[in-house]
Amino acid sequence: YAATPLIFFETLYYRPQNIPVFLYNPKLQMPPRYTGAIGMPESQWAEDYPLFPNRAIVIAENGSFRLISKLR
Repeated sequence: YAATPLIFFETLYYRPQNIPVFLYNPKLQMPPRYTGAIGMPESQWAEDYPLFPNRAIVIAENGSFRLISKLR
């Protein structure tokens, strides 16, 4: 998951080809146009984190990351 729209395309670029990338967007709001919102289709937005045992790696703008899953 890309934590913000500003890191979405960089995350797409550096990911392995078989790993999907989603924009974490809990309020399902359209990202600002200056971030390239036209290239972020709603099908790649994630409103919530995956349920355990599935996990998501959330990448932040500063390059840090966290491994997250949601308990039921």
